[in-house]
Amino acid sequence: MKTISCIIPTYNEESRIEGVLKVVIGHPLINEIIVVDDGSTDNTQNIVKKYKEVSLIVHHKNLGKSRAISTGIEKSKEEFILLLDADLIGLTPINITYLIEPVFQGISDVTISLRKNTPWLWKIIGLDYISGERVLPRKLFIDSLKKIKSLPGFGLESFINKKIILNKFKIKVVIWNNVISPYKATKYGFWTGIKSEIKMYTAIIKTIGFYGPFYQIIKMLFLKVK
Repeated sequence: MKTISCIIPTYNEESRIEGVLKVVIGHPLINEIIVVDDGSTDNTQNIVKKYKEVSLIVHHKNLGKSRAISTGIEKSKEEFILLLDADLIGLTPINITYLIEPVFQGISDVTISLRKNTPWLWKIIGLDYISGERVLPRKLFIDSLKKIKSLPGFGLESFINKKIILNKFKIKVVIWNNVISPYKATKYGFWTGIKSEIKMYTAIIKTIGFYGPFYQIIKMLFLKVK
């Protein structure tokens, strides 16, 4: 039987993380839930501590998403990894089922979500290449944890894409028409959000180069299965 660890990196998500936790706790396909709090200064940690089914790991200072996920993977025990962002709104158990089942059923090697508020360009091409919601084999990460720890904070998804392309893994894109992830401008305010978006794309370019996104999208579209 295939087993899966759910890893949720979080930073100051006191108003949203509980909604995500209530969906994954008790889900019949999830064997382990790990939340990595990356130096939150709000009430996020106390909210997570209420749920005994969840293993909470705390970074005492903000180290970035890549480091948080590498910490979670190191502590995980199961064969597959389910990555979820902590700020998802509208998430339901069926969304989780649809993301996991193609991998468990052998339809694909990995799955990637396509959310309701994904940028229009990604909807047109049918792939959000930097989506944070994915199911992947744990072995994909094991020989790269040291490298992942050194990635820029927002470079993780691009790095994972490189591994997917190298291994020629089949990709199933799972459409989540009911789920949104708030834009950074909504979460942090307009100017701070814009700065955060710039920081994210700068990290992506540092990880895979200026033309890397175009290359990855094309390669991943060829690996996509229906």
